[in-house]
Amino acid sequence: MSDPSLSVKNQIEKIQILNNLINSCNSYKKDREKKILPTGDGMAIGFLTDPKLPVELSLELHEKLGIHNSNSSNQSIIQVRIGIGSGHVFIVNDLNDNQNLWGPGIILARRVMDLGDQGHILIEGSFAVNLFNIDSELKKDIHYLGNYFIKHNQKIDVYSLYNQYAGNAEIPQKFLDLRKSI
Repeated sequence: MSDPSLSVKNQIEKIQILNNLINSCNSYKKDREKKILPTGDGMAIGFLTDPKLPVELSLELHEKLGIHNSNSSNQSIIQVRIGIGSGHVFIVNDLNDNQNLWGPGIILARRVMDLGDQGHILIEGSFAVNLFNIDSELKKDIHYLGNYFIKHNQKIDVYSLYNQYAGNAEIPQKFLDLRKSI
């Protein structure tokens, strides 16, 4: 969401709008046990009660962003990338004794997000497969992109979540670059 061409004031306004949009999502409110880690111009949200909530929130947020963006000037348009993964997440306190999230689950979600372009909702492979086992209807909106080597030469399968209302159906640039290099 960062855009160095925008004023700091404008970027802060966009962060506040994004926070308000997320807070207005019904799926965000469903998990009272969730943990949130602000990351500057974004956040990591750890859902603890229902593995479908990250997908539901992503779809709901994208629909709300679509409405917001269609009614906004170019400087007020908000674009996001979302990475969804699973794994162990731990609550650790920082030097100021504030709760923080850390662990392989957060790190993996971040690396999956980093593979996407604006508008992508990317899901790590084992998480996607678990979702299919919970609700086979999700297969119509979750599409296999392929595998990708991330940091430490770790190979992961990546899926893209999109439909006519949410997500980005385009293949992420990093996957296109990978195909060109083969």
